[in-house]
Formats: sequence, C-alpha cells, structure tokens
Amino acid sequence: MGRAGWILGLCMGLCACGSREARFVEDIPWRAEGHWLIADLHSHSRYSDGTKTPQELAAMARRNGCDVLAITDHGDRKVKTLSPEFFAELVAARQAEPALVMMVGLEWNVPPYQGREHMGILPGEAAREALIEFRRRFEAEGATAEEALRWLAQTPATRDAVLIYNHPSRADKDAGENERDLKAWRGLNPALSILEGGPGHQGLAPDKAYTGIKPMVDGWDAAVAEVGGVWDAALDRGEPVWGALASSDYHNPAMDREPCAFGRTHFFGAGRSETEILAALRAGSFWAEQGRLLKSLDFRIEAKGLGGPALPGSTLAAPADAPLHLHIAAQPEATWPLDIEIIGNGLDGKAAVLHTGRLSAKFPELFWQPPPLKPGADGRSAYFRVRISGMDAEGTRRVAYSNAIRVRVE
Repeated sequence: MGRAGWILGLCMGLCACGSREARFVEDIPWRAEGHWLIADLHSHSRYSDGTKTPQELAAMARRNGCDVLAITDHGDRKVKTLSPEFFAELVAARQAEPALVMMVGLEWNVPPYQGREHMGILPGEAAREALIEFRRRFEAEGATAEEALRWLAQTPATRDAVLIYNHPSRADKDAGENERDLKAWRGLNPALSILEGGPGHQGLAPDKAYTGIKPMVDGWDAAVAEVGGVWDAALDRGEPVWGALASSDYHNPAMDREPCAFGRTHFFGAGRSETEILAALRAGSFWAEQGRLLKSLDFRIEAKGLGGPALPGSTLAAPADAPLHLHIAAQPEATWPLDIEIIGNGLDGKAAVLHTGRLSAKFPELFWQPPPLKPGADGRSAYFRVRISGMDAEGTRRVAYSNAIRVRVE
C-alpha cells in the first residue's frame, strides 16, 4: 500500500466508532521525549579472560560510536572479577572517557552446566556489594540456579537487575534446552527478560564460535532468528521477552570484533543515567543490528484512541477488527534496498512471517494494515516484530531486529 492509501486508511480508522478505539496497556513513558543511545552490554577485561584494561575497552568503544559499555567479566572464582584492582582501573577509564557511560555487570556460569550456559547480570552501580556477594555465593561448588535466581529476586539491591540469557544456543546439546531453561529461569525470576540474539565472537568462523546443535543464522542466535523458535514461543505465551540485543562479547582481537564495531544495540531511553538505561532495557525499548547495517529504524503501530504511536516494548488493547496501522521506516548505513519481514502471530494465532516488503531510496517507508487479529497461545494477545536484511559496505548480507509490540485482543 502506498503512502496516500495508508493515510486514507488511517483517516477512515480515525473516523470509526468509539467502541473500536485502541488504548495503551503499557506505554513507553518517555515515548515523546526520549533519547537514542548505542550500547554494547557484553565485554570482558583482563580481570577475567580478556586481554584489555577497562580503559582500553572504553577507548575502543568510543572510537566505534558506543555511548554505553558494560564490562561483564566472568564469575569464575580463579579470576579477579569485581576486585578492588578492577574498580580502581574503572575509575581511571571513566575519567579518560567521560562521554561513555560505563556499567559493571557479571557473566554468571549458570549451574549445573559447567560453563555451557551463561547469564549476564546488570544490577546497577548501587548494587556493587550485592553483585560481589552473589559471585561469592553462586559461583561456588554446590550452588544451584534455583537458589541464585531467587536470591537475586529477593535481595533489594538486585531486585531490579536486568538479566540477559547470553548466546543461548552456543553450546546446546539438545534442541529443547533453551526453551526449557528460559521457562524455568523466568519462573524463578522474571527479570530474565532478554535474549542475546546477536552474540559476539564474530571474529571467528561460525563453526568455531557456535559448537551446539543449532548454528547461527546470518550471524544471529537461532533462539531469536528462527521464526517460531524460542523467542517467538515466549512472545506467543504472552511473555515480555526481548531478543533484539547484539553485543561484541569482546575478549581479544583474534576472537572478537571491537565493542560497537559490529554488533550494536540501539536503545531509546529517558536519558543517559544508569537508572534510565536499565529502565529502557527492562521495557524492551531497543533494537539491534550487525555489520553497521542501519543508521536508524522506526517501527510503530498507530490506531485511533492511542494519542500517539505504540513503540517496541509497548502493549495496546484493541478489538480484533480495530484498524491497526503498522509503519516501518529505516535508513541503511551502506546501500539500498532493505528487505522487511513482519513476524508475529496475529493472523492465525501462530508465529509466521506475516508480511514482506522492500525499502528503497524512493520508498523508504512501509505501511501495512493487518486483517482482524487472532490471539496466540495465551488466548488474549497478538504481537508483531520486524526483521530487516540488506548488504553491508563489503557486500555481505546483514540483519537487524526490532523488539515486539503487543496487542491485547478485546
């Protein structure tokens, strides 16, 4: 549908009877006046198994356009993660790169997997001592995931931590492992709401970076890239799970691309403070790309009654036949065209590619109005998310993802 037809359809929808109006169930509070920042939330220093100092990581991150960098050293007991020496160097790094927001987290070895499964923990600076105590308790022999996740949920300093399922499929031994773990871990602590869809170690060949039974798909973890896979299954159940996160997982130049040089997460938050950054992550207010595919991505749903667009992370409520208008606009970093896939479960209640299109310099926007919605497995809502693919500056196919917008069907 062209722009003129879309505007006509929107106007007709805005003239519909009041009973067909949409409303926000969960809005992005900073929707009207937020700020875009670029982040890498997974990197390692010489205080675990990386090779760089915090200051060297910070310099690389700023050189590549990062606004936010999280150092998430491994929790293994034999390394100096979260040590006084580390925090002393962190102070120097922050002084050297004042324009960079530097966050401290932990990459936890989730038991009983003996290093096969990792979870990123970002609790905020105020929780420093609690994070040190978490490592002491739950990187120890005999620790369990159940005890650890409950401790994070019940400890005031870490109750609002952002938990990230890092590189979910990297070392899986069976196809159902990710979904079982995600269900179990979220049942213990729903703060686990992010899948690292765009994993690091992109300096290695895929068969060396990912040794499990599911290989990467165009550089993305299968848990996120497979339509109907782990991410879609969670969204279909009505869960607020976000998979549009890309990181460097930087350790050293032989294995990894530098922070923000390849995998970049763009998030829309109320500001630059650590509290505001964590709030945006919890809300799902971000999208991600690899290979410098995009300069910008705007995905929104407009409908009568909202008073403004619904953005990724939002939930709106509307009658099944209420006119919903999906709008996607993007600008490439290198070259047109960009191929668009709208993924969701709103047509027949099952995850699928619902609509496709192509953006070009002449037509840089896509508009689509879905037919009446059918809810998914939760019996009451549908969702839409976007995948964009195109060529980078070297002519290699790259992919970007948005998070989902949910529609509660009334």
